[in-house]
Amino acid sequence: MKRNVAITALVCLFVVVFLCISCAFQVRVTEVAMVSTLGRPGAPITEPGLYGKAPWPFQRVYVFDRRVQLLQGGYREVLTRDGLNLIVRFHAAWAVENPNQFYEWVGFRLSEGEKILSGLLEKYSSDVIGKHPLGSFVSVAEDDDGGSLSAIEQDIQSRMSEEVAKYGIVIKGIGLEHMGFPEGITKDVFKRMIADRGRLTQKIRSEGERDAKLRRTEADQLQAEMLSKAEAEAIGIRGEGESRAYRFFDVYREDPEFALFLRKLEALEETLKSKTTIVLDRDVPPYDLLDGKALGDAKSKAP
Repeated sequence: MKRNVAITALVCLFVVVFLCISCAFQVRVTEVAMVSTLGRPGAPITEPGLYGKAPWPFQRVYVFDRRVQLLQGGYREVLTRDGLNLIVRFHAAWAVENPNQFYEWVGFRLSEGEKILSGLLEKYSSDVIGKHPLGSFVSVAEDDDGGSLSAIEQDIQSRMSEEVAKYGIVIKGIGLEHMGFPEGITKDVFKRMIADRGRLTQKIRSEGERDAKLRRTEADQLQAEMLSKAEAEAIGIRGEGESRAYRFFDVYREDPEFALFLRKLEALEETLKSKTTIVLDRDVPPYDLLDGKALGDAKSKAP
């Protein structure tokens, strides 16, 4: 009798433990859980802690790792826009953002999501690389086509993000892990790179020469305008001076002797400006003005 009671107690304890295990589940900090009721997904549980549920098959818990996952693509040979073969390897950082959508479209295994992402990474990386020349992969700044390595990675991420949004997946980043050339074409690649850089250098030099020529033309035009303006002003000044001179000539023609007297007076004034002792002959013009007789004659003839 006692033995039967002990067995019954053990069975009851086992049933209780089984029910506790079946009806309780834990959500860790790094996880997000979803409880499905008869196949219908419920709201995601993001707060860590201990939760309860109905036993299987009424309810079932699906737990997803919400940490950022790293998907490493394989080595692949792709073709650039300028016809060069590259061996590349990309990686993608991703995470489950919406467990309900992920469960509905993918399932509850992260490995299934990685299969989808791997195919998309291969597809979009080939598409984007095919639109850029080789120079975009070795340039930090954007080239004439608006391409650089960071821009290429961002383009791939943008395309993949639009595609995987319906799966409840978010793409955190895309990176190029490896880039190389197939054996035997390295020399051709470097020759083409040198030629591309040479064309770029020639383009920059041509633009500089064009700008310099334009600046010289503008300077020549400005110089010509200034010279033309100066010549016009000089002609005006010269004309005004000649006009005044003609008026003086009219006066001189009316009284030539008085005009001669004024000329002698100007010459005498210029000569005697400096404080110098000079021995003069009063008969030599314009020093004949120093003779009182000459001054008297000038006064008598003055108007």
